[in-house]
Amino acid sequence: MLKKFAVVLAFMLCCNTVYAYNFSNKFSNSIKIQDEISYCPQQNIWSREIKNDCYTFTKYMTSGTGGFSEYEYNHTKIPANSTFEFIYDDRLIGYNHHTLKFFEMTYDGQKFSGKELSTDELKEFFPDVEFVKISEFKNNEITLYKPLFSKKNYLLVNDTDKDFYKYFFENYKNEKTLFRALFSTIRPRTFIYSHFGSRGKLYPALFIHIKTSFI
Repeated sequence: MLKKFAVVLAFMLCCNTVYAYNFSNKFSNSIKIQDEISYCPQQNIWSREIKNDCYTFTKYMTSGTGGFSEYEYNHTKIPANSTFEFIYDDRLIGYNHHTLKFFEMTYDGQKFSGKELSTDELKEFFPDVEFVKISEFKNNEITLYKPLFSKKNYLLVNDTDKDFYKYFFENYKNEKTLFRALFSTIRPRTFIYSHFGSRGKLYPALFIHIKTSFI
């Protein structure tokens, strides 16, 4: 009986650790390369409907490393300081994979600007995620607790001025997800978020220890 339980438990742990995060349909209206979008400053509305009295942009990506978005208006490409954007509720929401920050974006006729979204505002998009703030790390480490046998989702949120250019999780295959700072687990483990495995002062790794809470 004990052997059967161990087999079932091992199967549960293996299966649940590979389940992809189930993103909300709030992210479904993402902006892809060469998509056209419009911004009407009078109403502060973003949409895919092209209007004569609004700015019309075409999306491109920078040719260098990092994959930053650019929006062309009137034959000029304007940097957006984000790597992923989507329209939701007439708003343009941008995310920067390198700063780990979300923004609500606006355009003033010359440049893009963004109001950083707080974790309270992010709950609208991630209702089942625990936000892990960079400011809460001590010596680049943090310990988190999760219920036994329960899958838990986490998202790194940068509330500092630090930059995490080209950071990825080590031994955790989520590079192709919408937000690679999002991670999930059902079992205790340590996640390492690093710049190509670096442990140096210039690119210090982040260590996230997940432990089980029996309460």
